[in-house]
Amino acid sequence: MLKMREERKLLVSVYQPDEIPFDLGFPEIAVAGRSNVGKSSFINTLLGKKLAKVSSTPGKTRSLNFYLIDGEFVLVDLPGYGYAKVSVEERKRWARLVDAYVRGRKALKAFLQIIDIRHIPMESDLRLYEWIESYGYKMAFIFTKIDKLSKSEIKKQVNYAKRFFPLNEENYVLFSSLTGEGKKEAWSLINRLLSQKGGE
Repeated sequence: MLKMREERKLLVSVYQPDEIPFDLGFPEIAVAGRSNVGKSSFINTLLGKKLAKVSSTPGKTRSLNFYLIDGEFVLVDLPGYGYAKVSVEERKRWARLVDAYVRGRKALKAFLQIIDIRHIPMESDLRLYEWIESYGYKMAFIFTKIDKLSKSEIKKQVNYAKRFFPLNEENYVLFSSLTGEGKKEAWSLINRLLSQKGGE
């Protein structure tokens, strides 16, 4: 069980593959999502601190950001993907950076894929899911911006998402950064991911 000591801080931001720290001595949970799905807002709401930069301009996160959480684990914020106005070369740079981090990362326990519940499925969401799955990492899903939909619309979207993602009661959370709904459930999900052993 995580100790709620509120010791949450940015350890390092990495822009090049050769800058990636080899081993920080903590298990890691990676957070990935298409640009403008509310990834940075999710992180800030979850942590109760404005550590991740929030911008109205998609594609603001251009580095791997490693956050130490309560002396227990590291949350790794990956660059947003799928933003058309970012140059092809910049997108390739992000891909090389993320691939270098993910490949053979023993400390990496699982991925949280952030998905805007209003827009299911986006092709880029599906590509990310397939890419992560190809590495064999555990995955869980955070559906953001639920405050934008009614309860019936949310249920409809979740049922639709099940056609594309392997959802079950244990591996997804409905989340709103505006209201804070889903924060407790997100922490419970992270706890489960950290406590699981390989193959579970």
